Amino acid sequence: MTETILIVEDADKIVGLLRLYLEREGYAVHACADGRAALDAFAARTPRLVILDLMLPEVDCVEVCRRLRAESPVPILMLTARVDEVDKLLGLSLGADDYVTKPFSPREVVARVKAILRRTGREAPAPNQRRVHDLEIDGRRAPPRHRRRAGSAPDTARVPLAAGTAGVADPSVHS
Repeated sequence: MTETILIVEDADKIVGLLRLYLEREGYAVHACADGRAALDAFAARTPRLVILDLMLPEVDCVEVCRRLRAESPVPILMLTARVDEVDKLLGLSLGADDYVTKPFSPREVVARVKAILRRTGREAPAPNQRRVHDLEIDGRRAPPRHRRRAGSAPDTARVPLAAGTAGVADPSVHS
């Protein structure tokens, strides 16, 4: 499943550059040029992260950030030409997870996106990983077999599944 990054930026060249670099890293990108469209897109798509320009038409960045924070813990990376400390402090106090000033390196923005997602536990799973509620199935590796001691808690037990298993383990079967 491809993870979506929502870019809220009114400069087409910046959107195009970020889209190129983010898509190259395997993310899907949806872009909006104003705050009203961003709020609608967020409700419809539930992105993994929002890149938000501070200077927006329609609904301003402050209001967009406030509304996003009221309904979701989605990570927000502010991207803006405003370089004054007061603007950075405002962005971070509104709930942004990071703040990048223009001009910027698109590779740095991608690295910050990955770092934020990793830090917030929202990093996209590897293609062979599946998560269903609290169950994580990792098809990349089979951990070594080990037995639990009687009475020990199984809260983080890893259960290796045979190749081709549909991902359903029968607790009555023991190895």
